[in-house]
Amino acid sequence: MDDDDEWFPEKIEKQVLYQQNHPDCGVVACARIYEYDFTTTKQENTNKLLSGDLSKLIFAQIPYTTSSLLIRRDVVMDAGCFDENLRFWQEYELMIRLCQMTHVGVISEPLLLYRVVHKDKHRITNNISGWSDTVLYIERKHKKLIQEAPDYIQKKHRAMIAKDGAKRANRTGDKALCRKYLGDALCYEVNLKNLIKFIFNISHVDR
Repeated sequence: MDDDDEWFPEKIEKQVLYQQNHPDCGVVACARIYEYDFTTTKQENTNKLLSGDLSKLIFAQIPYTTSSLLIRRDVVMDAGCFDENLRFWQEYELMIRLCQMTHVGVISEPLLLYRVVHKDKHRITNNISGWSDTVLYIERKHKKLIQEAPDYIQKKHRAMIAKDGAKRANRTGDKALCRKYLGDALCYEVNLKNLIKFIFNISHVDR
């Protein structure tokens, strides 16, 4: 659990009950309420929550943070726990391995307050130093799985990396690098949202 997130009191109880009723789901996620810079809150769009067999789709996006998960002990032990070589994306890399072993269940009710602090320069998700090395490490580690994914998922995977890089570059004030990543994202996913981001050199557009 991230140190700045909060579980709601009934989170674990409801996830355990879900898992007991769905034994094929060794991982159970929940919806989140986002809190930005300790002021604005926004509920996660539950229509976009992924569930079921995510062995391929896990490469198209980072669906959940560790704070939102309940993982059955035998599943996480068999998966090998966190890769301690990583300083970034540890939870995502673990999810890649988990999704090759079990299905993912989802509770659409928000059971977690997930805090995002854009202004904190020491927050690891706001840093880009070392992040690119982490991406290369994960790409090498899971090269075979990525290559076996359908072409459209591989493109979404490249776009996901580019968009995450753009956000990190923007938060560190590197506008040139941000634009480079936004250009990469547009190449892999040609749509209006990515075009607007590239034109105005911004890494986030809500609509």
